[in-house]
Amino acid sequence: MSRARIANTYMAVVLVLGFATGSAHAQPAVVEGLISFWTFDDDAIDGDTVLDVVGPNDGLMQGDPNIVPGKIGDGVEFPPASFIHCGTDEGLDLTEALTIELWMMPNSAGEGGANAGPICKAIAGGSWAWQLRYNAPGSFMGFQFNAGASTWVSVQEELAPGEWRHVTGTYDGSDAVCYLDAVEADRVAMQPISTSPDPVLLGQDGWVNTFDGAIDEVRIYDRALTPAEVEQNYASRSQLSVAPAGKVATLWATLRR
Repeated sequence: MSRARIANTYMAVVLVLGFATGSAHAQPAVVEGLISFWTFDDDAIDGDTVLDVVGPNDGLMQGDPNIVPGKIGDGVEFPPASFIHCGTDEGLDLTEALTIELWMMPNSAGEGGANAGPICKAIAGGSWAWQLRYNAPGSFMGFQFNAGASTWVSVQEELAPGEWRHVTGTYDGSDAVCYLDAVEADRVAMQPISTSPDPVLLGQDGWVNTFDGAIDEVRIYDRALTPAEVEQNYASRSQLSVAPAGKVATLWATLRR
């Protein structure tokens, strides 16, 4: 299925569900400001290409990433030396505000030395912008921003292997915030993020260190989501178990297959 068709279908379903469902738990993910969304579902994979279902930032698989059962539909797992290169589009060079969000499931405990992370805008030898990786203060998983100086916000707890967790980082021009399962875990005042031509990579930290685990439903926004919107995206997984009436359910099932 083409990216345009997937994107149009996704937006149509989001709009219909937004009007057709009244339950907060049935709300779809937030669309305002969404610039890239990688679902890893079957109809969003074209050979070695992972389609960005709302934007132009299709990812190219490097090494041998594996499509596996995800948190919602399919996800992707990264054997050693595997990652997904999502390009260097200038629309991803967000310095004044952004949100980075994903479901992640580590296969092994990464605290205490491992430098790997599931997403970054960085590459060895480049002028990096941000990473989500281990080794935040306390050795936790966290967002490291290049904001004049290296600035961290982290999940503030160890992530158990084999468990899906929802991790979100936001920046609104003043504060960087990290949420774990939609609960604010860490906050720090921060200067604007340094501009960077580096690519967005999924499955590694930009320094060739592969994330040992799986990820799903990766989204990037060009604004900071509010706490309520972070909660909405965290809860939007439940729309799979809510059966809207009529064609909405059929459309959603088609999109999620």
